[in-house]
Amino acid sequence: MRTERLDTSRGGDGGSSPAQSHTALDETDHKIITELQEDGRRSYRDIARSLDLNESTIRARVRRMEDMGALRIVAFADPYVMGDSVMALVFLRVDAAHLDSVTEALLPLPEVSYVSSLLGPYSLCLQVQCADTATLWTLVRRRLEILEGVQASETWIEQEVHKLQFRAPLTPNGHGA
Repeated sequence: MRTERLDTSRGGDGGSSPAQSHTALDETDHKIITELQEDGRRSYRDIARSLDLNESTIRARVRRMEDMGALRIVAFADPYVMGDSVMALVFLRVDAAHLDSVTEALLPLPEVSYVSSLLGPYSLCLQVQCADTATLWTLVRRRLEILEGVQASETWIEQEVHKLQFRAPLTPNGHGA
């Protein structure tokens, strides 16, 4: 399951800013990403053959994209297949003065697998996974809502995930990576 922090706004763990990442990737990088999205375990040799490039070129480019935070190859374990669990989306309304501190407080929580900032009535969206609804209730009511600056929350329990796919965004020419 993906549990690492992806911070594209400020260097740090997630790498460079979106503008830096975007301008630093060329067409070959996008083709390599596309190959890896089909199968993240695919060998550099197979990717090199597919793209008619040198294996060392693929290895160097993947390493560079990982170092700059543009690419991260991870395993994703489906929580519904793994066993009993409750997944939910939690939306938090946070006053502007506490947004950074609340966000930082959420990142280390093991139940939280995803955090994003929003424009709209809520400030943050979290995807959480808990063992059961009682654990979810405790997380929301006794750990999230008490954070200084949290004004309101709304929780939506996910009954079934119909599609979950991590894909690179469209390139400037309108094609997938």
